[in-house]
Amino acid sequence: NEIQVGIWLNQNTDSEDIVATNNYCQIRVQVGHKPPIEPEDCRQQNMIAWISAIAHRRMLLEAPMISVLGPGSPLSKIDSDRYNLSLDFAQHPNNQLLTKLKSYGVSWFVFKNAWTPITNWSNFGVIEFKNDDYTVLRLA
Repeated sequence: NEIQVGIWLNQNTDSEDIVATNNYCQIRVQVGHKPPIEPEDCRQQNMIAWISAIAHRRMLLEAPMISVLGPGSPLSKIDSDRYNLSLDFAQHPNNQLLTKLKSYGVSWFVFKNAWTPITNWSNFGVIEFKNDDYTVLRLA
């Protein structure tokens, strides 16, 4: 299902578009702390950059464990803000969070379906693609 999402993004979005996702470990990260690596699922979610690798699109933040500072480095303020913004928007979207995403130039959001309780995204965008595991939302 990840490959389907990546291919869809590659074929249906502009190469300059920026994508955000909630495909991280579902634990908020404070400034200066490292992304969670326990349990093992968290390590995988915070390490694998599959969206950008398959779709060839820029990400608001992907694979936060791997950065120019090396694996498992503490997140800067901007990176922890982006991480937490992505989690928050997927869990309890509102216009303030949408505006913040758009201020970063984000025009698409890839949701891991199991990690969002929201089923109606019409106030925040249009669902353009969906499979069993993921939803792709074009932000309003």
